[in-house]
Amino acid sequence: MDTLLLQTLNTIQRDMTDHYRDRHHNYHTAVFANCTASTPKLRTVVIRHIDFDTNQIQFHTDIRSPKCSEIQSSNLAALLFYDTHEKIQLRLSVAASIEHQNAITQNRWQQMSRQSKRCYLSQYPPGHTLSEPMTHLPSQSESSSPTDQMGEHGYQHFAIITCHIKTIDYLQLNSNGHQRALFTWNIDKQVEGKWIAP
Repeated sequence: MDTLLLQTLNTIQRDMTDHYRDRHHNYHTAVFANCTASTPKLRTVVIRHIDFDTNQIQFHTDIRSPKCSEIQSSNLAALLFYDTHEKIQLRLSVAASIEHQNAITQNRWQQMSRQSKRCYLSQYPPGHTLSEPMTHLPSQSESSSPTDQMGEHGYQHFAIITCHIKTIDYLQLNSNGHQRALFTWNIDKQVEGKWIAP
């Protein structure tokens, strides 16, 4: 890999790692895409962890969400990031896996605030048909933080989606000429890079 390619990859990894926790930065959220037998699916997710030592990106979800069963059927997925300030698009092809009620989720759950745990208290699974508009929260927790007991009830619904990075397609938009590169990790976790046409 040439020096400029390596510098580009290092910058991508540094910027993503530095900024994903910042809710005001574009790398705090991404579009997660997967495909069922009948249709592609897209949704915005909040990035909760990035580790380029293991080449993993994580976000949280409700285990009852349809995307969990979809991932179990096919783990091929993608993540899309776009930095509006730097005009950088990152398309990541990933293999997705689900963590549920294990040491990884237990550790993450213990680090979460009570307010964050509220998201998993709904009696209805995501996508459930409702007779009228309503929040996803039980009435007793709508205006307050959940009790420890209520929070533990929510834990059974809590899951982590781990995205194992296979490729990063980098595109830098510029009025003087775009620049694009593709980084691919092989089976030995070694990365190869090449310049490609925008």
